[in-house]
Amino acid sequence: MVIKNVHPKQILLVWELGANFGHLLRLSAIGEALIDRGHRVFYVVRDMRLARELLSDAAVILPSPCLPYVPVQRPPRSMADILAGIGYTSSADLQHLIEAWMSIFSKLSPDCILTEYAPTAQFAATLATIPYLQLATGFDFPPPTAPLVNFRPWEATNNVQLLEGEKSILANVNDIRTAHGKKKLSQLSDLFPVAHALLTTWPELDHFNRTKAEWIGPIYHVNYGKGAAWPCANRPYRLLIYLRPSNHLPELLTIFSAIDASIIAIIPGIPEKLMNQFSSSHCFISDVPVRLDTVINTASLVISYAGHGFVTTALAHGIPLLLIPTNVEQFLLAKRVHDQRLGIALSPKEIPHQVVYAMRRLIENHGYKERAMTFSKKYSGTSPTSTIETILGRINQIILSK
Repeated sequence: MVIKNVHPKQILLVWELGANFGHLLRLSAIGEALIDRGHRVFYVVRDMRLARELLSDAAVILPSPCLPYVPVQRPPRSMADILAGIGYTSSADLQHLIEAWMSIFSKLSPDCILTEYAPTAQFAATLATIPYLQLATGFDFPPPTAPLVNFRPWEATNNVQLLEGEKSILANVNDIRTAHGKKKLSQLSDLFPVAHALLTTWPELDHFNRTKAEWIGPIYHVNYGKGAAWPCANRPYRLLIYLRPSNHLPELLTIFSAIDASIIAIIPGIPEKLMNQFSSSHCFISDVPVRLDTVINTASLVISYAGHGFVTTALAHGIPLLLIPTNVEQFLLAKRVHDQRLGIALSPKEIPHQVVYAMRRLIENHGYKERAMTFSKKYSGTSPTSTIETILGRINQIILSK
């Protein structure tokens, strides 16, 4: 039985950066639990269309303040490059964003803010002296280092170059802080204080392999989406696939469909022509999420672009992974899985010629399955429900300490 809070509060749930379902699915699960306890919940989100699809009709939803993204002239090397792309290199742009967030706070009067990949919302909350709690899977919470942790250590970039790239951002942040009567930050990573963060992941999957943090376990979903069952379930292998459209997708689907396997492929955004071409009696393709609770335990292999939610779902159920990352965040997570031999990560250069070999290794080398099962058993005492309870407990502490 859920006990209603005798002193209901206003809780603001914020998603500012990133894409796809993961951030909002995690926030929605927490929002539902907060509502069950009598709190009033508001959402500020990056993707209004997705929010209207996932959240209840009664949810109060506002769009996240943002400026047109202006990427740096190279792949991002650190969180500084991501901040640069959303307006932090311009004092006027950053001030505009802060004012927009302050206006939302003034309108909603939150007692506590819960953030998912929302650095500017956190910055504004600090200026407004509103308590907040950051939820992070790892990538969106850089370690407290100067310079900020390098996303691409394999490239020839030194700390002097990274620090130089942070100078103007730190100066703009500190100008706004001093204007609001706050002390200057000594380094840009101070924008992400450790005391405000809970990592919704396991230590083994922390993108930056840090040795100290508050890991509370992931929030993944197995009962969201439409129902699905294994097609031609008597085939020797069962492949559970979650990918996104890419240049390699036709080649990958050609490879998968030629295998003597029962296949469920979840590919949001897949072109209709491609979907019709590769759907068959043994290959079910869906362009929307499907429920995993009836299929995940009997999968031989999970194939994914290394989104955090699907990776944690697979490992929680002891299923090895073939990972095909398409951006640096996914690559860093895929590398953690690969390094611990819980799966195999392939780079774009290894597609398509290494795909069949990697699949054969994962299925025929029983060590991968055994390690995945051992990992699952290690965390069998935790669950998304227990993670949400930990978050609710922390929110309650914040509210009581006000």
